[in-house]
Amino acid sequence: MSVLSPLTAVFAAVVPVLVAVARGTVLSPLAVAAVVVAVVAVVLVAAVRDTSGGRLTVRGVVAAAVAGCGFGGIVLAYDATPPGAGIHPLVVARVLQTVLLGAAALVVTVRAGRGARSGGAADPAASVGVPGSAVPPGRWWPPRLLLTVAACGVLDALANVCIQAGLHASDDPGALPVVSVLNALYPIGTVVLAGVVLRERLTAPQWVGIALAFIASVGLALA
Repeated sequence: MSVLSPLTAVFAAVVPVLVAVARGTVLSPLAVAAVVVAVVAVVLVAAVRDTSGGRLTVRGVVAAAVAGCGFGGIVLAYDATPPGAGIHPLVVARVLQTVLLGAAALVVTVRAGRGARSGGAADPAASVGVPGSAVPPGRWWPPRLLLTVAACGVLDALANVCIQAGLHASDDPGALPVVSVLNALYPIGTVVLAGVVLRERLTAPQWVGIALAFIASVGLALA
């Protein structure tokens, strides 16, 4: 997690920037410096000492890179939509996401049920109504879980609305790299909220990363 999380964020930031530069967008020296500082900030904030003894694998690195490219691809897709489309692209994206995730959840649930009936080891996190499962039998949607999931959906949708609004706020082609880099600073928000809400103590490198993220944000705004 300490390596893969910042790696994903770095790919999410760099992919749209590279695409914008390939299209002919010229970044000012201040913007280039701000992008570099932002990437360093993400790595410092998201990188936490791993005490679990887990080892980094090639499969994990590749998965993190693919995920980061996917996040960057979302920004590119929103940028490709016409400004007059409003929230229609977001609705289409959410419908498609619901269909794909629903199909994946159905497959996992069916496989877990078959494993339980055959006496095999089912996944506790994916099994519903199975003895030893993380979800109590007969309670498919506990109220607290339902509220939490609903809140996640609202915040995620709001974030995507803000991303699309930022991309179409200006006709300047430089808006794409700026928005993509600022979007990739999401680990900073997570870490800060963890410190405020969960009272988690931030390390010195994380404080440095937060400061660099603020500097990078100001630099991108001025660029």
